[in-house]
Amino acid sequence: MMSILKLARRALVIWVIEAVALLVMVGILPGAAVTDVRSAVIAVVVIGLLNVFVRPIVLRISAALGIIPFVLVAVLINAVLVAAAAWLLPGFTIDGLWTAFLLAVGLAVLNAVFSAMLSINEDDSFYRNVIRRLARRRIVQTDGLDQPGTVLMQIDGLAEPSCAGRLPRAACRPWRPGSGLAATDSTAGSVRSRR
Repeated sequence: MMSILKLARRALVIWVIEAVALLVMVGILPGAAVTDVRSAVIAVVVIGLLNVFVRPIVLRISAALGIIPFVLVAVLINAVLVAAAAWLLPGFTIDGLWTAFLLAVGLAVLNAVFSAMLSINEDDSFYRNVIRRLARRRIVQTDGLDQPGTVLMQIDGLAEPSCAGRLPRAACRPWRPGSGLAATDSTAGSVRSRR
């Protein structure tokens, strides 16, 4: 129950931040306008809902096009969603796609600045929640863990004379041609060159 209250409080704070950021950007950009604070708050909700429902679908489709089209679509989708919100709401107007693009970039920048100032770290909470969810789903299988096995370990830069007498002989065996061991790194090469 407490986590739901925290999420609701976080959503409310972010909603207020976005509404303030929209009012600031409307004051800066000459082609954007809102009639009142209520229209700004509703516009933020509509932009957020469009980002939640439309953006993932468009990005999923554009991911198959390649990296350059994907980046272009990802950048332009915010402008299109802001323009769509202005088209849907009577109290929020945008005079063109360029103004919508600047407004979307400004909202993102102001959101990042205000969130950093208020120590709202969405990424941290997102990853923490994903890890918790995965930990609850994970089923630890202990079958077969009581049987002996082999652990292979490579310590880069540790030559045979360094570990002689400290580890079992088999653990300090240097690479030799025909030994069946792969010489894949500089350590094996340095051991080989000393022989």
